[in-house]
Amino acid sequence: MHLVQRLYRGVILPTEIDRRVVTGIVPALRVLPGFISFSTVDFGGGLFGSFTLYARRDEAERVSAAAPGVVRNSLGDLIPGPAEVRGGTVLHRRRTEGKASVMVVRRYEGCADPAELKRRITAQLLPRFAALPGLHGYCLVDDGQGRVSSLSLFGTPEDADVLGVLAAPLVQRNLSDLLPLPPETLVGQVLSESLAPAST
Repeated sequence: MHLVQRLYRGVILPTEIDRRVVTGIVPALRVLPGFISFSTVDFGGGLFGSFTLYARRDEAERVSAAAPGVVRNSLGDLIPGPAEVRGGTVLHRRRTEGKASVMVVRRYEGCADPAELKRRITAQLLPRFAALPGLHGYCLVDDGQGRVSSLSLFGTPEDADVLGVLAAPLVQRNLSDLLPLPPETLVGQVLSESLAPAST
């Protein structure tokens, strides 16, 4: 799987952006080959994000090539500039039932071994957190060139706070040799999630 993250700065009216995206862009995305899911997140302070998951990298790149023109035509009055685009290979993904209202994105620099990071996270950390009722999803992404991202979905801001407190010492103890630098962290409100149509 391949995840494309787009971050837009200086936006106004994020709920209106989301409305236009959900009604005008998502229906076209949902029928494209390889589309898995699409989410929009308001990180506050004029920072808006979209997160699109595809089955394969080539499918993601084909859609990404057309995205700037679509955004300019549909949202140019609300988004003043181009997106910061991040793309990466999904190393691990887990999504449970339940509506997520909060996304926490952590991006780490200097990860020399993403495969070992995945092994330790899936073997040592995620089993401990899976029982927590507020964790609705987790995605670990290899962004390339020593950068990795984790995306966590929570039911409420309080759920995100609880897991953050529990996770910090475990990450330090188990992953500090693989993640030597503190992450860039973004916390935002999930505005919408759209999934590919169920196959019949």
